Amino acid sequence: MRRKFTAPYGPAAKAVAVAFFICALLAGRRAAGQTPESTDSTAARLLRSSGKRLVLTGNLSVQPNPFRLNAAPLVGYRFGRHTIAGMGPSYVYARNGLAGGTSPQAAPAHLYGGRMFASRRLAGQLFIHAEAEALNHPQQAAADARPRRWTVNPLAGVSWNLNIGQRSLAQLTLLYNFNYHEDSFNRRMYNSPWVFRIGAGVGNSRK
Repeated sequence: MRRKFTAPYGPAAKAVAVAFFICALLAGRRAAGQTPESTDSTAARLLRSSGKRLVLTGNLSVQPNPFRLNAAPLVGYRFGRHTIAGMGPSYVYARNGLAGGTSPQAAPAHLYGGRMFASRRLAGQLFIHAEAEALNHPQQAAADARPRRWTVNPLAGVSWNLNIGQRSLAQLTLLYNFNYHEDSFNRRMYNSPWVFRIGAGVGNSRK
């Protein structure tokens, strides 16, 4: 039986898609304008610069009641000075299941999936941030024969990156889930469409 993906296709999803496109376009224009100093050393420079452009981060978001823990390690690549894009897996632990209550009899739920993101510098260490997160989660409808299904959420907002030393950074992110009111799964999972995350990583978002 084919699995059904639940994904929003309204104006919010289009806005997030446009944000991704703009970030990619700006990064591509910058890369196209770079002129290599020497043809012989181009490959060597690319290899050296690729490692310096990688940004390895991870972030957490916690909701106390009902308890939800969202963890995601991410791998990003810095395009020039102003754009970072990447992807990584996601895991969510729901202590009292997905019913939205706090009954101790409810079995914990484990959700897994992944996310793709793009960030564009606004000013200083403040970035505009857009991402799409897909989560596989248990079904709540008893009449549905499928035990699990996928939900895709578009999110957008801002992030603040603080460089600590040469290669370490801390990150605070505030996002809005545009699919919150469109899918009952999100309303069972979270108390608000706003998502706040705290993260840390290795890399440099400044250069």
